[in-house]
Amino acid sequence: MILFTRDRSSRAEPERYRWTPTDDTLYLAPGPVELRALAGVFFTASSRGQESDMQSAPVSVELVPGAPVSLVVLQLEGRTGIRGFVDRAKDRVLVRGGTLHLLPLVDDQPVDLEVLAGAKPSVSVSGGGEYSFLDLAPGRYALGFRRQGGFRDPVVAHWIVEVGSGIVRNDIEIPPLDPKGYVVARVLGPEGELLNGVRFKLGGSSGQQMRDVDGNYCIPIPVGGDDPLRLEAEHKRYGNKSVELSRGQAVVEIRFTQPAQLEIRVTGYLGSGSIDRVGVSVHRPGVAKPLNPGRAGWTRSGEPVDHDGVLKFGALEPGRYEVTLHVGGRTDRSSDVVATRSVALSAGENAVSIALPALYDLDVVVPGAEEGSKVRLDQKIAGEERGHTWSASCDEAGGVRFEHLLGGEYLVRARGAKMRIQVPCGTVMFEPDDG
Repeated sequence: MILFTRDRSSRAEPERYRWTPTDDTLYLAPGPVELRALAGVFFTASSRGQESDMQSAPVSVELVPGAPVSLVVLQLEGRTGIRGFVDRAKDRVLVRGGTLHLLPLVDDQPVDLEVLAGAKPSVSVSGGGEYSFLDLAPGRYALGFRRQGGFRDPVVAHWIVEVGSGIVRNDIEIPPLDPKGYVVARVLGPEGELLNGVRFKLGGSSGQQMRDVDGNYCIPIPVGGDDPLRLEAEHKRYGNKSVELSRGQAVVEIRFTQPAQLEIRVTGYLGSGSIDRVGVSVHRPGVAKPLNPGRAGWTRSGEPVDHDGVLKFGALEPGRYEVTLHVGGRTDRSSDVVATRSVALSAGENAVSIALPALYDLDVVVPGAEEGSKVRLDQKIAGEERGHTWSASCDEAGGVRFEHLLGGEYLVRARGAKMRIQVPCGTVMFEPDDG
């Protein structure tokens, strides 16, 4: 077979011509062309194209109308490498990813599976079939298989291959999924139906997972970490659900219920002077990370309300939640929280309002303070030993501003002294309290 390419800079597939000794003339349009010969052609699932046992170096030819063309000789040369078939008959994985990695080894060097997991070259073998690594230098190689190819996905099987002067045949069989390294999750909808499109978080890893032929999800167990582990499942329609797993637990069933939708209205938002500075977070009690209204089960803090002071969450699991009101940007810092409210959600639509309290700005002038010197503001909360704290740097006039404060008692600290104030109070000239 002869391949010819018109434009070497183009990514287009080369055209093909089947050459035989009795049909050795190739008719082409005028112009430049690059020719290359292949012999022993085979198809691979990994390259999704043609490979060959032998090939020639490319030869460039300029075809001019009416001019004679010299005989073109394409010298075939044998190739070295590895070629084989990937057999996945025993691999009970329904959604089949898969990557083969090749790592050259020096002498009797042992195989480091972590290094092999990121080795190049690599080829995709999602559905099995033929694979190849060609034009390799003679030597000893490790060939490793990863099921999904994710950043943390380990090598689950590997082989040692010796490459000599030609192409080595190395058929491989993918072993069954090792249940010791996975949690098998059966995820059901409200009517007991198997759910597709479920995403998971477990021990810092997230994403869609493999499924076995029974429709169960196979989720890799992280090495180390907490015990018990928290497995979070997210579905676009039904929201999020989390369960605790103990180390060694191999199977879990997760059943979603009909979801709840939540509309939060911030009363007092319009005309408050805090437009574009108000955000809302929704937490499960005892869970620090807030939920994201755009993607159930994922986290984002202090999501801004719309121009009417409204924020909507969809696909939440019915139950009790904490609604937290922030002022000052997207954050879950406790010092930016101005109101909280507990709500119990039922399936279907739910609405709740949370009032934006009166907020005040405080200007403090510290006589004699150098530009950039720090001023600290402590909020005194009745019944609590410690309250919230803010810090700001003085301008060239010794002034600082603290914005969006609740009314109440505060302590200003500057230059090693302190002053007790009551907000609202306008601009304050810092005068240390006696004692």
